[in-house]
Amino acid sequence: MRLPVALLLLLLSFRGAGEEPAALQGTVVNSVTGEPLDRVQVHLTVRASDEGLPPPGYGAITDDHGRFSISPIPPGTYLVHPERAGFYLALPRDKSATAPTLELKAGQQMRDYRLEMAPRAVISGRVIDENGEPVGNADVFADGPGRAVLYFLGIWKSSTDDRGEYRMSLPAGQYRIRTEVPDYSGDEIRTDGTAPMTYPPTWHPNAIDAARAATVELRPGSDIPGIDIQMRPLRLSIGGKVSGAPAGATPTVSIQCLRRGGSVWNDITPEPDGSFSLGRLEPGACHLFAHASSGGREMRSAVVELNLKDTPVSELDLALKPGTDISGALEMADKEEAANRAVRLEPLSRIMGRSYTGRTGRDGVFEIKGVAPGRYRVAVAPLPQGGYVKTVLLDGAAAALGVLDLRAGAGTAQLKIAAGKGAARVSGRVTDDAGRPAALTMAFLAPEGDEKLELEQNAQAASDGTYSFADLAPGKYRLFARGVTTSVSKEEALAQAETIELKEGDRITKDLKPIAKGAGDGRKQ
Repeated sequence: MRLPVALLLLLLSFRGAGEEPAALQGTVVNSVTGEPLDRVQVHLTVRASDEGLPPPGYGAITDDHGRFSISPIPPGTYLVHPERAGFYLALPRDKSATAPTLELKAGQQMRDYRLEMAPRAVISGRVIDENGEPVGNADVFADGPGRAVLYFLGIWKSSTDDRGEYRMSLPAGQYRIRTEVPDYSGDEIRTDGTAPMTYPPTWHPNAIDAARAATVELRPGSDIPGIDIQMRPLRLSIGGKVSGAPAGATPTVSIQCLRRGGSVWNDITPEPDGSFSLGRLEPGACHLFAHASSGGREMRSAVVELNLKDTPVSELDLALKPGTDISGALEMADKEEAANRAVRLEPLSRIMGRSYTGRTGRDGVFEIKGVAPGRYRVAVAPLPQGGYVKTVLLDGAAAALGVLDLRAGAGTAQLKIAAGKGAARVSGRVTDDAGRPAALTMAFLAPEGDEKLELEQNAQAASDGTYSFADLAPGKYRLFARGVTTSVSKEEALAQAETIELKEGDRITKDLKPIAKGAGDGRKQ
């Protein structure tokens, strides 16, 4: 018997790699009736490729008894994707549901693998404006269980037509339906004093806050019409006054607002009296600060962090102040090691962006001039293997978590840094409830006391679920894992995170499971 060329090459590749191929046999059934499903295309997609090329896929079609067989298969971790018209992969009600993964070892003959598919559900409705008129070309999103699966299947989004109508085919589950209208106005100049109509993201039926959204229950095979959304124009704004500007200087107010699709920047020149205002803003987080140049030296205000909800914010005072000149010293066990190191002040606010650096001399002494008002994390690089920043003193007072608070514009300051050896390490695997590598997850590590996650570290879980954090200072940390596309916020996950304590030289292994909303009310110890 002559083998097909593609199969022969595949078998030869296993022999060359020294690995025995694996095999997979299983059944696909209707999750509602339990009956086998024929004509289901079962796809296996390789999760990663060492060569950086598009990885190959493997698949089969179920027979009249719902059975399928895929062989031979290279060992590895795969995403499993069944397809059949009128059906979707059955999702658990757990919001952390992810695309199913399958790990096959060399020579493994996996049998009796079971997949469940449910009859699709349909949801439809209209998007209208404040006057009841249709809103065309609006994006409509389904926020619900298994968001990672919805992304994986490409069914997480729809659009309205010219009548404002939309229709979505989804797996069964509980959903919140959200709509957004793309802003195509760009830099359009209006000569009549009007502004382009802008709408915030809105949840069914008319909520701009996700917490107030209505939940829609979709059952297998159901068809639910009338899930309408009414949008209203934005009327949120930020305003205030810039003070302390030197004579002849023209200050600028920089505002960064965080949105689902990224960040939106605005630079505003205040009026002659220092007043400023910015409207048409969506609910959410905004950061702003003022800056100006005087005599070749930059002046800045501290960063103001806001969370816009349903009322405008006004009467902000952005006081311009000169930067702080810092002199300091780095101490290490070996005095010679303290020479030629970079001492870096890294801003905690995402809007400031700029870091400040000073280099140590032979005696470990350094200078950093003109540090803008703000809060900064102290870092030293390079450190010897296993080195970490042990203590930080600002004008003789301990800086908690190595964070400097320079928002008051101190003018001058003294900084003393001590570096130690014996940094700790934490590693492990992120797995689902069945012990399989959890797809599309991140591990997070934050020092105890960092409630805003300003000092967090994160690590993408590898295809086998492994993660690692190295060069950690001794102390207490919160550790958790969260799905990349989950609806669980990092703040919600932090409340359920496990607390670990690290000592010098520790090498700790901690396996994690992605945190789901409602998984617990308190912090694990």
